[in-house]
Order: sequence, then C-alpha cells, then structure tokens
Amino acid sequence: MAHAAQRTSDQPQHGRRGSDWHLDRTTSQECDHDVEMLVRSFQITAHEIFRMAPASGRSVETGALHRSLLACVVSGSGTVTLDQVSHRLERGAAILIPKGRNLIVEANLEDTHPLVVVCINLATSSALKPLITDWLAEPLHDHDNETLALDALATIIDCIERPQLGAMAIADALLKILVIGMLRRHMDRESIDKRILTILTQPEIARVVNLVAEDPAASHTAESMAFLAGVPTTELARRFREMFGLSPVEYVRQARLHKAETLLLETELPVKTIAGMIGFDSRSHFSRLFCRHAGVDPTTFRKRDAQ
Repeated sequence: MAHAAQRTSDQPQHGRRGSDWHLDRTTSQECDHDVEMLVRSFQITAHEIFRMAPASGRSVETGALHRSLLACVVSGSGTVTLDQVSHRLERGAAILIPKGRNLIVEANLEDTHPLVVVCINLATSSALKPLITDWLAEPLHDHDNETLALDALATIIDCIERPQLGAMAIADALLKILVIGMLRRHMDRESIDKRILTILTQPEIARVVNLVAEDPAASHTAESMAFLAGVPTTELARRFREMFGLSPVEYVRQARLHKAETLLLETELPVKTIAGMIGFDSRSHFSRLFCRHAGVDPTTFRKRDAQ
C-alpha cells in the first residue's frame, strides 16, 4: 500500500534534506498492519533469464515450465499460446505465467520489427508463495504499463548481466514491483483464486500465516495458531478449510515443504540438513512427504531444476 506523504506544519519548507516530509503510516481498515506485513514479506528473485526470438512466422516452444515465468515483450508482436489458448503479444506487454504450462511464442508475419520476448524464471518465497505457484489459475496479461515494464526490464537485465554492488537487490525489488502491480490490477479477474482475496482481507489469518512463514520449523499447533488469531480453534479450522482446503496443521506442513523447495533450489545444503531446518526429525519421513508434494524426491527435484 502506498502511504500518503504529508508536509508537517512545524517543519520549515526549506532546510536540511529529509526534514520536510513524513509518511502517514496510520493503520487503516483497508490495509491492516498484518496484511501489509504479509505482502512486504513476499520475496521474488530472478532465478534465470533468457530470450525467445522466433523468426517471422516461426514459433519457439519451452516445454512445461518448472517455475513461474514473467515474460515481457521488448520488440515486435505476435502471439503466445498456453495450453492451446492464444494471447496477443505487443511491445511492452507482460505476462505472468504459472509453472507447469507449455509456452509457445510465434512472431507476427506482418510486423517488420523482430519479436523478442525476455523471460524471467521466478523464484518466490514467504507465505505468499502459493499466490503465484499454486493459486494463479490462468496467466495474467498486462498491457497497461508499457513504459514501466520496459524501463524496469532494461534495468533488471543490466543488473543481471553486469552485476555490481547491490545490483541483484535492485533487480529483485523491480521484479517485486512488476509482479505485485500485475496482481493488484487483476484482483477482480476470475483467474485470481478467491483465496488470495480472502487472505488479504482477514488480518487475523494473515497474522498466523506470517508467523508460520517466518518460522515454519517451530512447533505450531492448532491451539497456538488459534490463540494468535484470537479465534476459537474450531473457527480457525473452519476458515483454513475454506481458504486453503487444509487444516491448520496441514497448512504448516505445506509451508514447510514450500520452504524446502526454496532451500533445495537456492542452497547446496544436504537434504538431511534441510529436513531438520524445516522441522522434520527424520529425513526419510521428509522425503516421503516431499515426494507426495512435488511428485519427485528432494534430490531429483534439485537436479531437475539445475538442468
């Protein structure tokens, strides 16, 4: 949420830098502190960046995506086909694509400018990871912010290709701006799972989700989570069933497995160490649950992403 900047009445209009303005951070009903903290905790990074540039009238295919993808058109026009559904591509367009989709990009025969699509594989973490990885039912197609998308993308590419001090922090911040901006503009679309809207309007649930995300290995029980939310245990269970399709304890297990995905992909820690870090005493028990969650065992999951 953008907070309104206000000039303070007791400060001079001229003077030392930073003394003239303050931010009104008053918590409002529209944006509760716990909800705001939940959104702030959302971490998104560029795992890999590549370009798709099919010749005129030709197409390029990716195969099933292992990660969510942000695709931005920097030149030309054409179409992108996802699971046999085509979307128009124009310069400045951005598409947020859930993992598991097959991506086919085709250049427009009549466009004299070559089609170039820059694709960024996204690595996400925190309690809002399911927002993109699990709950985004359809791709989000955004034509409304051409200048912002192209300027941000140029900076992201420069940061990745010519890394300097703070470059990746800048790239990650710009990615977060682009992705959350797209989600905000599309919140009323059917392609956004209504669980996202629910979690962002129930601060007591956001408080619990934040705690689980911050420390998934802790001994979270239905009773401790209900106490934090300030609701009876049965009420918390009902809300979690409605929102996530899971009991509170099942939700904690899922959060741990999401955290395991991040650690497997972004660190070289042994699987046994990761299992302990997220609250599992047994590597074998962790591996069985992870296989049920991801479809492959932890070691295969890590190797597949590296390919």
